[in-house]
Amino acid sequence: MINTTQFTSRLARLTPKRLSFSIHHIKQGNRHGLRNGRCIGSLGTSLNTTHNYTTQGVNSFPKTTSLHIPVTVSSSSYTFPSSRIVSASLKRTIHSSSVHRKPHSTVPSHFLEVVREPSTGPLIPEISCYQSFAAHRSYTLVSGAAGIPKQSSQLITISDGKYHSVGCGEDNWFTRHDSLGVADGVSAWGRHESRGATRPDPALLSRKLMHSAYVELEKYDNAEKDSHDNVDPKQVLQTSYEQTMRQCALERIVGSTTALIAVLRNDELRIANLGDCGICIIRNQNIIFRNEEQQHSFNYPFQLGTGSSDAPRDAQVFVVKVVRGDIIIVGSDGIFDNLFDEDIVEEVKRSMKGKRNATASPISPQVLAESLAFRAKGTSQDLECSSPFESRASREAFYYTGGKVDDISVIVAVVEERV
Repeated sequence: MINTTQFTSRLARLTPKRLSFSIHHIKQGNRHGLRNGRCIGSLGTSLNTTHNYTTQGVNSFPKTTSLHIPVTVSSSSYTFPSSRIVSASLKRTIHSSSVHRKPHSTVPSHFLEVVREPSTGPLIPEISCYQSFAAHRSYTLVSGAAGIPKQSSQLITISDGKYHSVGCGEDNWFTRHDSLGVADGVSAWGRHESRGATRPDPALLSRKLMHSAYVELEKYDNAEKDSHDNVDPKQVLQTSYEQTMRQCALERIVGSTTALIAVLRNDELRIANLGDCGICIIRNQNIIFRNEEQQHSFNYPFQLGTGSSDAPRDAQVFVVKVVRGDIIIVGSDGIFDNLFDEDIVEEVKRSMKGKRNATASPISPQVLAESLAFRAKGTSQDLECSSPFESRASREAFYYTGGKVDDISVIVAVVEERV
């Protein structure tokens, strides 16, 4: 058993962002560690305890009440660049066989109920593994989606029929009544020429991955089976990835992709994310949850595919309690590299103007998805505007201005009562 000082000291070695937590109780588990996720309160108010976050972080800790711990942690996804200024490439880095990573370790876990104190956007710990909580409400998702390829202005909203996933350049996504997914093929494979019978095609790899995830999730549709409530998005990602790589091997396709899958079960949104796709949850016109991108270094995301040492087991996992009317926004980095959080909230507020019927959906998911896609597209073509990608490049000592040209894909889903 460790005391508060030891607990704080251990976490203080893990990220450069400052956190404040109110820890109501801790349940003993069998893993620990810490990565970056971010949870944002509503205009200076902290989240209530209906938001259950399973996180990683300590070996053992006594049960306690109302323990306030300011924590400073350091994240492995940050790098320390040299002082010289160089230009930033728009194409994300792919894995090389010469890249070596520390082996994945299995460590003890603990389950925390976290209430974040008001601040300006710190990080919270990542959930270590999936854990089911008792459900109180049964919900479904009403969704809309839109995409715009980087090389055109054509709006894409539906599949071509061959796959359950919808393709938008190298981005691909799917939507279901209870789940959402997006994958972003790593564009740097475009610099590689076909060799012999193999051909680089990150777009097709990500398309197959999302299609396989959709098919895998269909197996959990029967509410009478125990597997329905026990669906784990990380396991879905694992199974889908294995199926995709078998197909790509047969078709001699190489490439890599990032991926995010979110599954709604009763009042829980279960999320698995590997790479730099994003998800945020908006309640009462405020962002209450936002993940952080998962990168080895600047513009070098975690990715699945050819030559990659990353695997679905490395995915961030979150479990977030949701309520009716919550707005879930999922997108490729083409959205989150070009729109600040406040830009997204502004579009949500605009879409809600004139909505006075409390029993109706607060927004049209399709209309909001298209609005976000067009706004991100406009930013991506602006060479002088401020953008999240520009801000991150500056922090890493790269010179870059304007938005980031990229495929843009966004899914908007509203949590509704199941009829």
